[in-house]
Amino acid sequence: MNFKKKCISMVLAFFMLMINITPALAVAFDDVPTDYWAYEAIESVSNDQVMNGYKDNTFKPEGTVKRVDFTKMLLKAIGHDDIDIETNNIFQDLASGNYGYEDIMRTKQLGLVYGYPDKKFKPSQNITKAEVSSILSHITKGEAQDPATLDRFFDKNDVPNWAFEAYTKCVENNLYVNYPDENMLTPNRDATRAEIAVLLYKIRKAMNLVEDQYKGDAAPVEQKEYLIRTEHLNQVPEADEHIVQITNLRQIVLAKNIIKANFKQKFNSNEVKMGDLVEFDIPKNIYTDEGTLTFPAGTVLVAEVNYLEKPKMLNKSGAVGLIFKDMVLPSGQVVPFEGRAVETKDVDILKRGGWASAAKVAKFTAIGTAVGTVGGLAIGRMSTNDNNTGKGAIIGLCIGAGTGLLLGLITPGVPYKANQGDEIMVELTQDLSLDIAL
Repeated sequence: MNFKKKCISMVLAFFMLMINITPALAVAFDDVPTDYWAYEAIESVSNDQVMNGYKDNTFKPEGTVKRVDFTKMLLKAIGHDDIDIETNNIFQDLASGNYGYEDIMRTKQLGLVYGYPDKKFKPSQNITKAEVSSILSHITKGEAQDPATLDRFFDKNDVPNWAFEAYTKCVENNLYVNYPDENMLTPNRDATRAEIAVLLYKIRKAMNLVEDQYKGDAAPVEQKEYLIRTEHLNQVPEADEHIVQITNLRQIVLAKNIIKANFKQKFNSNEVKMGDLVEFDIPKNIYTDEGTLTFPAGTVLVAEVNYLEKPKMLNKSGAVGLIFKDMVLPSGQVVPFEGRAVETKDVDILKRGGWASAAKVAKFTAIGTAVGTVGGLAIGRMSTNDNNTGKGAIIGLCIGAGTGLLLGLITPGVPYKANQGDEIMVELTQDLSLDIAL
């Protein structure tokens, strides 16, 4: 009898173990192919039942979301979908027993979603992107940092005044959606189910940004990274590397890729010292050959002077070396960026070429020639013989030119100089990881 009980116990234990290690099957929708722009987010929120599909096995990603439905989705996303209701109903258009009543009461109790000044909640009204941004801003930590954050969006003036600061904060925290046009926010448009899925997916990945009083017992989002495709960056064809890997979570620009950037201010190697910081900007969007935006216009690269050679006698020009430390995106996000300024892919010291030294020598020679000629003419005219005037000029020219040439050759060379907007090449010395803004 004991043996039989042991067998049964072993069998039960085996099945329990199998249940625990069996992976959850991903929810697949007929209208959400794997290359759909919001596929990753939709898969995540549907697997975790934050958002559900329809009986015909569709998700209807382009459909809209009613305010009442959004309350349920948000509560589920942050883990507050089953708290006891301890608040009174103040909404004139909502009665006990109405669809979504309890979810709306929970959001009111938590201070997640507010009604309108006329004491209506308007549960059947579609929620707009601006309203969602206002809610996400309200429940996340901190304040908006830079009023100019939205300047890069063509329709920033369409953002309602009441949502402007909220939108700014959300963009700074990457809690926004601007697909398919990266330059447009479309704040007053009804949010689509795909957009809501992306925003809820983002907030669940960034629960560290959520104020403590709004955090529930939501399970952490498991993020498994996988390679989607390989693209190519050919801004500088002679670079040793051109690969950009696109995963479901980020872009990885491989080391040895080279991009171009511009000096943000005038630069003179005679006026800097070791350790000084120098800023460069990327004036235009840099895309992969396949069309993926990798470096947005307005990105700033911060470099440090790590090598400095002053001009020396015998016409030896100055040189400077720059190593890059950080990249500041237009949103204000700072991304670690390791690179070096290069003249060519094999030369990492910036130095004016032979033409600059030759120009300096030519300048000295020209000045010497002019001074010598004038002096020779003056001396020749002091003679009563007219022929001596021409001879003096020739002699003065030769002496002046020779003296100017000699001075040009033996005096210190030229420093490394650049004007604002001058272009340099920057080679990545480490792989660069960039979050993908869905």
